[in-house]
Amino acid sequence: MSPIFLFAFVVIFVYYLLRDLMILRGGNKRKINLPLYLTINGITIVLLVSLFLHVRPPMPTRWLNQLLGPTGESIVGGYQREKSNH
Repeated sequence: MSPIFLFAFVVIFVYYLLRDLMILRGGNKRKINLPLYLTINGITIVLLVSLFLHVRPPMPTRWLNQLLGPTGESIVGGYQREKSNH
Protein backbone atom coordinates (compact mmCIF):
# COMPACT_ATOMS: atom_id res chain seq x y z
CA MET A 1 0.00 0.00 0.00
CA SER A 2 1.22 3.46 -0.83
CA PRO A 3 2.63 5.36 2.17
CA ILE A 4 0.87 8.54 1.02
CA PHE A 5 -2.52 6.78 0.95
CA LEU A 6 -1.85 5.20 4.33
CA PHE A 7 -0.88 8.56 5.84
CA ALA A 8 -4.00 10.24 4.42
CA PHE A 9 -6.20 7.43 5.71
CA VAL A 10 -4.70 7.66 9.20
CA VAL A 11 -5.12 11.46 9.31
CA ILE A 12 -8.77 11.23 8.22
CA PHE A 13 -9.43 8.36 10.65
CA VAL A 14 -7.92 10.26 13.58
CA TYR A 15 -9.94 13.36 12.68
CA TYR A 16 -13.22 11.43 12.69
CA LEU A 17 -12.21 9.53 15.83
CA LEU A 18 -11.59 12.79 17.71
CA ARG A 19 -14.78 14.34 16.33
CA ASP A 20 -16.84 11.36 17.46
CA LEU A 21 -15.21 11.39 20.88
CA MET A 22 -16.25 15.02 21.31
CA ILE A 23 -19.82 14.10 20.34
CA LEU A 24 -19.76 11.23 22.85
CA ARG A 25 -18.66 13.65 25.58
CA GLY A 26 -21.76 15.73 24.92
CA GLY A 27 -20.34 18.57 22.85
CA ASN A 28 -23.01 18.19 20.20
CA LYS A 29 -26.72 17.38 19.94
CA ARG A 30 -26.06 14.37 17.72
CA LYS A 31 -26.09 10.91 19.24
CA ILE A 32 -23.71 8.04 18.50
CA ASN A 33 -24.44 4.39 19.22
CA LEU A 34 -21.51 3.44 21.49
CA PRO A 35 -21.32 -0.32 20.71
CA LEU A 36 -21.39 0.36 16.97
CA TYR A 37 -18.81 3.14 17.37
CA LEU A 38 -16.46 0.86 19.33
CA THR A 39 -16.88 -2.03 16.89
CA ILE A 40 -16.18 0.00 13.75
CA ASN A 41 -13.25 1.90 15.23
CA GLY A 42 -11.84 -1.24 16.87
CA ILE A 43 -11.80 -3.12 13.57
CA THR A 44 -10.24 -0.12 11.81
CA ILE A 45 -7.52 0.20 14.46
CA VAL A 46 -6.67 -3.51 14.21
CA LEU A 47 -6.40 -3.22 10.41
CA LEU A 48 -4.23 -0.08 10.64
CA VAL A 49 -1.88 -1.70 13.16
CA SER A 50 -1.62 -4.80 10.97
CA LEU A 51 -0.76 -2.57 7.98
CA PHE A 52 1.97 -0.77 9.93
CA LEU A 53 3.45 -4.01 11.30
CA HIS A 54 3.06 -5.89 7.98
CA VAL A 55 1.02 -8.62 9.66
CA ARG A 56 -1.93 -10.24 7.93
CA PRO A 57 -4.95 -10.85 10.14
CA PRO A 58 -6.49 -14.32 9.65
CA MET A 59 -9.06 -14.48 6.88
CA PRO A 60 -12.38 -16.16 7.74
CA THR A 61 -12.51 -18.06 4.42
CA ARG A 62 -15.66 -20.09 5.10
CA TRP A 63 -17.62 -17.01 6.20
CA LEU A 64 -16.32 -15.01 3.26
CA ASN A 65 -17.41 -17.71 0.80
CA GLN A 66 -20.87 -17.90 2.33
CA LEU A 67 -21.23 -14.14 2.48
CA LEU A 68 -19.93 -13.14 -0.93
CA GLY A 69 -20.33 -16.27 -3.08
CA PRO A 70 -18.17 -16.27 -6.24
CA THR A 71 -16.65 -12.89 -5.39
CA GLY A 72 -15.57 -14.22 -2.01
CA GLU A 73 -14.05 -17.30 -3.62
CA SER A 74 -11.97 -15.15 -5.96
CA ILE A 75 -10.82 -12.96 -3.06
CA VAL A 76 -9.87 -16.00 -0.98
CA GLY A 77 -8.21 -17.64 -3.98
CA GLY A 78 -6.07 -14.54 -4.56
CA TYR A 79 -5.24 -14.34 -0.88
CA GLN A 80 -4.22 -18.01 -0.70
CA ARG A 81 -2.21 -17.74 -3.93
CA GLU A 82 -0.37 -14.70 -2.59
CA LYS A 83 0.25 -16.47 0.72
CA SER A 84 1.63 -19.69 -0.80
CA ASN A 85 5.17 -20.18 -2.08
CA HIS A 86 4.14 -21.46 -5.53
